[in-house]
Order: sequence, then structure tokens, then C-alpha cells
Amino acid sequence: MHENRSYWATQIKNNSQELLFDTKKNKTDIHLDLTLFNIEAGKVWGDGVFKVDKDSVLLEYLIPNANVKGKLAVNYDTLSVTGVASMTHSYKTGSLVNKTDFELAYWTQKNQTKYISTIFSLDKNTAFGYGLKQDTSGYSLLIPDSYINQKYMKIRNFKVPTEFEINYNNSNLVHKYKMDTLKDHYSILDDLSGFTKMIAKQLFKKEILDVMMSGMINEHNPSSVVIITSDTY
Repeated sequence: MHENRSYWATQIKNNSQELLFDTKKNKTDIHLDLTLFNIEAGKVWGDGVFKVDKDSVLLEYLIPNANVKGKLAVNYDTLSVTGVASMTHSYKTGSLVNKTDFELAYWTQKNQTKYISTIFSLDKNTAFGYGLKQDTSGYSLLIPDSYINQKYMKIRNFKVPTEFEINYNNSNLVHKYKMDTLKDHYSILDDLSGFTKMIAKQLFKKEILDVMMSGMINEHNPSSVVIITSDTY
């Protein structure tokens, strides 16, 4: 931990972890001081690696589920907060960074059953990845069989799915998602300006957009969704 770093995390001990984040953006001070507890052990399907031609994708659920408590401060106006959290880790190699249409991750719960899933799409009808189902008997694996986009919306120059259907072939499970709230969207280029932004565009040739939404799965289960999509200049 470096004293000038704006964020840090302690090691997980006794199923607990401390997280701290400080930043200032657009003259707004933001401070997070959170504790994750009751942390579930990480889960991965095999080695978590998917091969696509000569490239690969890694996906693992480092923290599939945890409780959260702590404080959130905006310009030193402080609130006590509670909730749940999860942490997924993924990366792509080689040309897959450019080939992937989008990546979506969602979390939902029905009664005492929780679902978390991450799907990578290479085109409008093909997808891979996996999810987890958690109920009173523990965790089980969800393997996607098909993915269908039903509606999109345009955010900046990005085409973002707002209604989709995922079928899981090993559990007879179908999740139909419909967005009701667009919460936020962010590109790393948002923090750049002028000459620096122009150089970044020329260097990367592609912009990646994170989109955060909430909605309903199967018309009655509240869900949180993060979609990572990209557009080529």
C-alpha cells in the first residue's frame, strides 16, 4: 500500500475485507470506506479459460457473493450504507479484444435463490461464458446455450442491448431481461481532453464503454446489469 494511492484493499481475513477509495472529479470529492464480510469462496469452471481460435478469454468469480457495510461520502456529506457485492475477473487476449461485440454481467435474485452470470458475445446470436446459481443447497453451474438480443438503444455511438434472452442448457433456465433504468455510462476517454484524448484515439483505435443499468428478469425479479461494449474509430 502506497500512501499516495487513492485506493487500497486489505487481505481477506476471517471472511472480511476492508476497501477504501478516494477521488476528486469535476470538483466533487468522493470517499468510500467499506467492509465486505460473509465473503463466499471464489468459484471457477475448470481453469476458467475459453479458447476462441488462437485467442483466449478468462472468467472467474473471485467473490461470488458478500455482504457490505460502511460509509459513502460526497463532498463530505456522509451516509451509512449496506448491501451486497460480488467481484468477477476476466480478460481477453489478442484479437478478441476487437472481435468481442460486448460483455454483459448481471445479478438477480428470486426468493432465496441468487443468480450471477457473465456472457461474452461475438455476434448477435452466439455467446459463451457461464454463471452461478446459489440456493440453500449451495452453488451450481449455469452454462449458456443461446443468447438473443431483442432491443437496443444508442448511447453515444454505441449500440447497447436493453432487452435480451439467455437460455441455460444444463438447467432448463431462461432469463429474459428488460431494462427500466439507465444508471450511468463511462469511457476512460471521459477523463482525457484535448491533445491527450486525440493521441489516445489514434493509439487504441477503439473506445470501450461501460454501461450500468437496472431492470427486471422474467418480469418480476429485480436485476443489476453491467454491459461493456466497444466501437471502432
